[in-house]
Amino acid sequence: MFRTPRTIIAAMRACCLRCVTLALPVAAAAAWLGIAGVVVADDANSDGAKSVDASSDGGLPAAASAHDFFPLSLGDRWVYKKTTTHPGEQPTVGESFALVRGEYLFNGELWFHYEEDGICFWIHNRDDGQYESTVGYDEETAGLQIEHEFLLFKMPAAAGDSWPLLNDLLSEDAPGEVRCIAESKQVRTPAGKFDCMVFEIEETDSTATYYIARGMGIVANEWRLTETGETITLELKRFLPGKVRRRGAARTAAAPGEAVPADSSATE
Repeated sequence: MFRTPRTIIAAMRACCLRCVTLALPVAAAAAWLGIAGVVVADDANSDGAKSVDASSDGGLPAAASAHDFFPLSLGDRWVYKKTTTHPGEQPTVGESFALVRGEYLFNGELWFHYEEDGICFWIHNRDDGQYESTVGYDEETAGLQIEHEFLLFKMPAAAGDSWPLLNDLLSEDAPGEVRCIAESKQVRTPAGKFDCMVFEIEETDSTATYYIARGMGIVANEWRLTETGETITLELKRFLPGKVRRRGAARTAAAPGEAVPADSSATE
């Protein structure tokens, strides 16, 4: 199960987002907390806002890799404001979270079991971007094995770059497409203001936009169903580091390939 729009929207239609992979176990800006959709900042120096590792001219450092944008550690938790909108109805506002639930070595690479808004999947950072995978149980080795992996967020990437979304090789639909929309865009959430790379994932019936900040990961995203106009928007409210922290935790550059002891608990 992936974070791609088709998966999320199918769950929206069922009115319930569920974890279907493995059963592993605040500063708010009051003026716009109730507004649906991601707020793109037009003032980089507004009071109370904060940015993450922005360069002196407000942009992001050049040639950043997935290790810089997605530093992960066991137990890390991101808390989001969640706004669900149906055309003609008042938006409903709640709370959601993302969590690093576990980690596993596959062929010498450290993969993280990640949950985002009730959807679980496996992710791994490489020098050319962030990958996702399906994982199954191998009876011969009596362990977990990667069944299929694909590139989701290419990094570094320039605005206008695009690549196929090869998440489902058995689907009869044409492959989706991932595009880099912007290399540096100021985005405001209840947690503050962030310099982000912006990616768009387009499939046959839906589109998703991701705002990813250096050293923090996903600070905002929006899923949109083309046919009905339904949307789900997540905006970062706070980050809660896990008890196990590797060199390269959130707000600093990550060092790839460092294993850590297993500890699935997270701090509040």
